[in-house]
Amino acid sequence: MNQQDDQISFNFGSDAKAATEGFEPIPLGEYRCVCEKIETGLTHANDKKWTAFLRIIEGPYTGRFLFERVTFNQKSQNFIFSFFRAFGWSVEPGGSITARQSDIIGRTCIVKVHGHTKGQNDKTYEDTVLLPDTQGAGSAQSAPPRAQAAPQSPPHVQPGPPQVQPGFGQQQDIPMNPPAQQATQQQTQNGGMANPPF
Repeated sequence: MNQQDDQISFNFGSDAKAATEGFEPIPLGEYRCVCEKIETGLTHANDKKWTAFLRIIEGPYTGRFLFERVTFNQKSQNFIFSFFRAFGWSVEPGGSITARQSDIIGRTCIVKVHGHTKGQNDKTYEDTVLLPDTQGAGSAQSAPPRAQAAPQSPPHVQPGPPQVQPGFGQQQDIPMNPPAQQATQQQTQNGGMANPPF
């Protein structure tokens, strides 16, 4: 089979540089980021997973991305707890949440780079933890309107019917209960919450 010999024309800007430049590991520190997108999938153990693409929006590394991977199983509950708190959910021990990818996209958080790990092919990865954005600026785009404080839900919520796992690569929402808005006094005790869920 003969393939067509495709010809292209492309004009480089004066700021063009090799793609390998500028991709050194991001130094230790805290970076304000916005969640640009979330990719979903399944692990080898058939657990749902999200990969959040977090774009730095302030400082000398503006435009660079950090990545946060979340696996939804009980062993990862502390990490899941921190992930949703960083994006403004008032999660509490013994409670539950409901969230879709679209609820996270556009929200900001602080990504703290606390170390670096050498991976395959000598590539270095950032070790990170997510923290709430205490600047209270909402999102880099438009923040969802703040809702009135809702009554607190009971500490123990009955689980719903089991969910059918999607095939690999299919998009599906994570079944959890809606983020509860806490009273201003409680938010102050927790150090303040940026990015109100709704």
